[in-house]
Amino acid sequence: MAGTELAHAGARVAVSETRVLMKGDAALRSHRALRRELCITRLGAGAFTLLCTAVSLLFFSQHLAACKSEEHGAKANGSETSQFRALADGGSKEPYQAFLKIACKHPPSAHDTLLMWEQNKLFGFRLSSDSATLIVPSAGMYRIALQVTYRGTDQVSSSKQMILEHHLAVLSDSYQQDRTMLSAFETVYSENTNWRKSLYSEGIFNFQKGDGLKVKTSNLRLVDCDGNVGTKTFLTAYPLAVA
Repeated sequence: MAGTELAHAGARVAVSETRVLMKGDAALRSHRALRRELCITRLGAGAFTLLCTAVSLLFFSQHLAACKSEEHGAKANGSETSQFRALADGGSKEPYQAFLKIACKHPPSAHDTLLMWEQNKLFGFRLSSDSATLIVPSAGMYRIALQVTYRGTDQVSSSKQMILEHHLAVLSDSYQQDRTMLSAFETVYSENTNWRKSLYSEGIFNFQKGDGLKVKTSNLRLVDCDGNVGTKTFLTAYPLAVA
């Protein structure tokens, strides 16, 4: 009897030990799972930190490159400004520029083709003795703008179709004939004289010192000479880079 009880007691102890071992294994597996999750979390956090660092470095490098580019542009603009200031500060010498308004001749001959100009604003440039040619003061790149305004008149016969045209021509020592630099054309459809047309054109050109600019038109008698002619027909020249 005693032996049976002892056997049952031993069985109970063995079962208890088995349960304890099973609980220990479960706890160990849970601990290992937690450690794996913690490692994965740390790896994810590290990867995110590296990504943020890389993005920050990329943004900083781009910003630094943009700042250097702006600084270089500012230095270039400052250098260009200094050149023009040097022109302005060189004694009585003014920055090169010209603004000419038409000098109307009443009445122009039917054979006249050249526009005459008034010396409105000339700095460095000069006009020829016949007031028809603007003389370039120095070799370089210039921005040229030209506008000519035409209007209908009873003195010129009108038809249903009339072509208005003018050309900016350049005469240089390097060639012996005029060379057209700018041209403008407009067709007027009208049977009356109550019309006006302004033709504007501009361009950037390379000139040599002493080159002459003049404007030729086949419609000189139609050029508008009423009112404030300086706002209607003018020629401007401004240097972009000169020697």
